[in-house]
Amino acid sequence: MGSCSGSFYCLRRDDGHVVWSVDTRPDEGGSQFHGDIHLDGELAIVGTDSQQEGALWAFDRDTGDVRWRLPAGRGVATAVIERDGFLWVGTLEEELFCLDRETGEIAWSFQAGPDESGGPDLGLMTPAVAGEVVFWAPLSATLLAFDAWTGEILWERFLSAPITTNPLILADDVLVGTEDGLVHRLSRATGETAAIHLVPAAPNGDLVPADSLLVLFVDWMQPFGEILALDPDDGTIRWSHPPPDTSKWTTKRPFVLDDRVLAGNERGEVFAFDLADGSASPLFDLDSMVRTFTVADRVLYVGTLDGSLRAYQLPR
Repeated sequence: MGSCSGSFYCLRRDDGHVVWSVDTRPDEGGSQFHGDIHLDGELAIVGTDSQQEGALWAFDRDTGDVRWRLPAGRGVATAVIERDGFLWVGTLEEELFCLDRETGEIAWSFQAGPDESGGPDLGLMTPAVAGEVVFWAPLSATLLAFDAWTGEILWERFLSAPITTNPLILADDVLVGTEDGLVHRLSRATGETAAIHLVPAAPNGDLVPADSLLVLFVDWMQPFGEILALDPDDGTIRWSHPPPDTSKWTTKRPFVLDDRVLAGNERGEVFAFDLADGSASPLFDLDSMVRTFTVADRVLYVGTLDGSLRAYQLPR
């Protein structure tokens, strides 16, 4: 796990004991970990970001030794996508890299032009890979499709407003949300519009597939933002919930757990929503802003802004 203080930890899952830790601050100053961790074979690959310098790091999972480090301007605050020994990652400098997983050597890169659309810097830009194509949206209204191995642009599509979600592959289509409260469904092959769905406000972050629905935040981190479930075929909003008492949803993304979806707010309250009808149940009150969830071996891990990690046994 990574922290906002620039330290990266390996913990034992059963008791939280620190196996090893790495302090990245001597290399980067005020760096922080905001991106997802990619675990692959012997490596833990994750980005740091800061106003000075961030990077993509590959740590040895057993020892914490740094296998390689790629400087990346203000850094990487997104997920890393891996396939067939290669990685694709977007940076806060609006640059897309394709890297060799073992060495960190750059196979190709693409630098987006200056953002002229007023797109918000939300730490987005996680690419999506399907077949031989990489889909990526810099901080603008343009969705791009690249040849995964050469970096050649296959098509680009200018949408109605700046893109505010990461691309999601769904069957033969790719989906993204835009600042004007739309979810666009485009053909993976051509970029032509297959459908456009209206949601109450700007969708943010990840569009999370759950059974036949998509679960997403709109106006994330805002007092009147919502978590909602959208039918990606006909655009019907099956259910939606604002946070209680004008608080803010603060978890990085909706987290699907069996037949429920979890979300937390800045007061430390965690709620579970039934996927089918959206009925809400309070789970925990943690007294600190809830940021992340993950599950391993039926144990739910919850990370909060005060630097705590909590583990809860789930029923089997």
